[in-house]
Amino acid sequence: MHSCYCWLRSWDTTVVENNRQRSSDLGIIGNLIATLLVSGGSSAGIKYLGRFTGLNFASDLWNALSALVFLVLFVALTLIQRGTRVLILTAVRRLRYPRAQGDRLAIAIATLSNDVERHIAHHIELSLAEVFGGRVEIVPCEETIVLGKRGNLEDRQMAGALSAQEIAAKANAHLVIWGQALRQEKIVDLYFTARGHNDGSVHSYLLTPTLRLPENFGTELGTAIAAIAASSAAPAYDGGKYAVDLLRPVISQLQRLAGSPPASLDGDTRAQLYLSYASSLTLLGEQDRDEVSLEKAVYYYRQALRADPRSLDSC
Repeated sequence: MHSCYCWLRSWDTTVVENNRQRSSDLGIIGNLIATLLVSGGSSAGIKYLGRFTGLNFASDLWNALSALVFLVLFVALTLIQRGTRVLILTAVRRLRYPRAQGDRLAIAIATLSNDVERHIAHHIELSLAEVFGGRVEIVPCEETIVLGKRGNLEDRQMAGALSAQEIAAKANAHLVIWGQALRQEKIVDLYFTARGHNDGSVHSYLLTPTLRLPENFGTELGTAIAAIAASSAAPAYDGGKYAVDLLRPVISQLQRLAGSPPASLDGDTRAQLYLSYASSLTLLGEQDRDEVSLEKAVYYYRQALRADPRSLDSC
């Protein structure tokens, strides 16, 4: 019994030493060749390694084993490639995320649902440029904003509006236009979401044969912009007085719109723009003792009266 145990131990030691010797016979170059062959999914690579591992399988089994190794390597490389691609694209998007310059009121246009190639969004940009020209800054955004998936329609709209407000903050925009494109009917459902405020209403438009938005688009968007202009000076109020350094950017942003409002705006909307600009000029003139600003404020108060005689009733 003792002799059998000694024989088995001697045989085990011999096998280990033989396998170790065979493995060392590979060398650096041999290991490199085997790795390349296995990575390429070739059965030759498996067979090449097999000589040094003491394995002696049939040819079909070697082929099956090589196919399995190739499949594992392919799946691993695919997952690594996809993960790396996502990380790279996320980093690039953060670096290239469009931001408004801040010298004008900025409007971000998100990619509409069912408009992956931004074909309709591009025509919205053109319509916006035709109505407002250089009075506002247009910021195209590749992100798509969709309605929420839970709750009633109001809850889903609110979820979409919250996403729009996040984009407004990242793009330094005052307003975000988002919604859905219905290609077959050439209808778009648009939402106008302001940074920090949302009216929750949807605006449906039938596109013209040239895929432009109709005339009432400028009127309804102008109303949203006028509301933004009316509240734009609020952040400048601090501690019982208005900060001059915060008022100046607001006045600069409103200057182009109030100086030459688009013709598509109705009298009430133009009056709101004039009043917002005049109020900001008045505050600046009083805080900075700037007579020029006060004189300009008087001029735009008169413009507001001409546009809508009832505009000063609430002042």
